Amino acid sequence: MKDYPQNKEQWANEAYQALKTAWAILSQSIPHPNEQQKQQLIDISATLACENRDIQDASYIEHAKKYAMDEFMVDYNSRDLIQEINFSLCFVLAYFDSHLSLSMITEDEAKEAISHLKSNFDLSYSGQAKSNVFSVDFKKKS
Repeated sequence: MKDYPQNKEQWANEAYQALKTAWAILSQSIPHPNEQQKQQLIDISATLACENRDIQDASYIEHAKKYAMDEFMVDYNSRDLIQEINFSLCFVLAYFDSHLSLSMITEDEAKEAISHLKSNFDLSYSGQAKSNVFSVDFKKKS
């Protein structure tokens, strides 16, 4: 179990480290995930949140996963369909939702940590799995 975060900076750092781990886990199993496959980050967020709090009871883990996924789906289904989804941010929200579902953080603490994280960390995370999109540089054509 990791030390229990004591302030928004520690919560933000822990969530960011979990994000990096989650992208690595996803990239190992699916090198170029599509949007549906990236949704696995939500389950991974609950798993990592429970691991960081040394929660091993399967019912608590499933409760956290369900809560995080339900919250994600509300946001997912209410989004503008042309809006690109930032799955790193979705992971962070789900990570804190997992903790909220287990009463391990207050909503105010979560909001402060998320705000701090968004202001101080790169949520695009350069190591994340990329789509199979490529571009052609026509300037090099003669």
